[in-house]
Amino acid sequence: MDTFAAGGPFMIPITIIGLIMLGLGVYVIARAFSRQQPANIQALKGLVLQLGVFAFFTGLLSQAIGLMQAFQAIQQIGDVSPAIVAGGLYVSFIAPVWGLIQLLLGLALYMVATYRLAHRSSSYPGLPTALTYVQQIRYQLAERRGSRQPRHSRGCPVRGSLGRTARSRSKRTGSSEAM
Repeated sequence: MDTFAAGGPFMIPITIIGLIMLGLGVYVIARAFSRQQPANIQALKGLVLQLGVFAFFTGLLSQAIGLMQAFQAIQQIGDVSPAIVAGGLYVSFIAPVWGLIQLLLGLALYMVATYRLAHRSSSYPGLPTALTYVQQIRYQLAERRGSRQPRHSRGCPVRGSLGRTARSRSKRTGSSEAM
């Protein structure tokens, strides 16, 4: 608690920004995992990251103001020991480090929400998933071997999306053995 108080008056706004960001991030992730998503989920997801960046830059502003005041005091006093200067530098880094912690937390929340939203077929209907790529590769390999489709992948909706199907190959060669 002493470190928090030594960080200066900007520690409370950074903490409030971090708490708002945390609450909003939990809301976005909960909505990303639920079946119902609000239309503005992408904007809210971006706001989580922006709040983290704002907290970090608020910490940097706090450090700049604190260093300006410290240098002004050193100029007025004149001779200051290096131990006092080192202690002042230590205190000046408390708020930026706290803001950086908030930024990293916001980035983690943003990444989880982005990953979850990107891997939902309902939120991005045109975005292929890893399973779709695997199915496409299986169909391409099966077509090269000459079989229509792999036994374990019948009914794949992307059968004809990549490469030639057995039917189009038979039309081209004029044979009916592949059908």
